[in-house]
Amino acid sequence: DAVVSPVAEFGSHTTIQAAIDAFNLSPITRPWFIAVRPGTYSENLVVDSTKRYAIHGCVGITASPWSSSFEQSGGSTLDPAVTITGPSAASPTLSTTGGGTGQLDLVGLNITSSGHANAVDISYMQIRMQNVRIGSGTTRALNLDTSASVEIYQSQIGNSLTLQSITVSASGFLIATDTLFVGRVQMGSQLGCRLTACTVRSNNSGANSSALELGFGGSAHGNRTSVVNCSIQQLNAAGAGIRVHSFGDEDARGEIVGSYIYGNGG
Repeated sequence: DAVVSPVAEFGSHTTIQAAIDAFNLSPITRPWFIAVRPGTYSENLVVDSTKRYAIHGCVGITASPWSSSFEQSGGSTLDPAVTITGPSAASPTLSTTGGGTGQLDLVGLNITSSGHANAVDISYMQIRMQNVRIGSGTTRALNLDTSASVEIYQSQIGNSLTLQSITVSASGFLIATDTLFVGRVQMGSQLGCRLTACTVRSNNSGANSSALELGFGGSAHGNRTSVVNCSIQQLNAAGAGIRVHSFGDEDARGEIVGSYIYGNGG
């Protein structure tokens, strides 16, 4: 539907936002497909949460695999050849507007932040990511707010500067496979997550810190969690590997299979 290139003659648009704004599907029976050619794009992107988008960048053929960073999870993703860096600290590099129930498919993108609290901030959408790297905002890499859920495959969320790699706060779910999370993974109340062959590595300080936190901001009522063949590591001396908030009325259930859980004193 749209091709983005830094060189005008090689695409229909020179900015990703222009390709997003060109959405022209009625009725919306499939995603609006945007192919992004290699390059660095300095943009703060906003997508309409009532619509469906697929934004696919190129993956570097000669780039080094990320497997050395995945430690025990054995990742195999290649570096994206498309980088999106938000020039304004007043907004996330990628965010949503509206109150719909749309979809967002991201492939082969390296998304960084110039100083906003969240590098990516999504509400009211179902998201799928593959071969995506999200750097850190001042607080977290990926924030999923109202009614937002995500599936993540062969990606890296957060970096060494990240306090929280991902926060899922309201009526959402996290499914991740073969992914590295650098910074705390936070799941809100009445939510759940399924982690398979993932590494969560956190070095957060402060009382009650943890690498994987379930039911933050309330109880873990209704939380469903599955951790299979993962490495969950809290490296700070005050932290725990996994923390579950409990207020006496929850129906939280979970399984941990074939995984390494490390807390350094919490």
